[in-house]
Amino acid sequence: MMKYSTLLLIGSLLSIILPGCKDQSSVEEESITFVGLKYFDEVGNPIGADANDDGDWLIGDTWQSQESDLFESSLAMVNCETSETYYLGHYPNPCGEVVNLYINQPSNSKVDIRIVDKALATLISLDAISTNTLAINTGALGILDTVRVYYKFKQGDCEYRGHGDILIQ
Repeated sequence: MMKYSTLLLIGSLLSIILPGCKDQSSVEEESITFVGLKYFDEVGNPIGADANDDGDWLIGDTWQSQESDLFESSLAMVNCETSETYYLGHYPNPCGEVVNLYINQPSNSKVDIRIVDKALATLISLDAISTNTLAINTGALGILDTVRVYYKFKQGDCEYRGHGDILIQ
């Protein structure tokens, strides 16, 4: 009888403790959603207030694995210049046939860009961009929806990440 009650007690304790334990590999990542826009006119002037878009078009993103996987590799963050040296802007937003990207970066750095749909399927992939401006033919994508631009500036052993949303109309 003593063995039976001991086993019952151990079983009860395990049924309480084990559901709270999770294997780290089974923990799902947070869903990635495209929310809000920063609005700009045809020459890059802001239009109205940003709609729930505090995290877009900034440097210093921390990406989930499915976002990092859009790029071939990642770099460490050692001996880096300040992130204020880097900027990627866009106009107009919303856009029609073309969106212009304005890129500010040190002369010895490059930027990699991925434009993806809401399922994170890559629509445009550009690597080692060193120009200050880039016109993207969004009309050729054949969609009228919000897309996300993921970008990372690379300089030596340093990498700065960011993202932003563009509405194609």
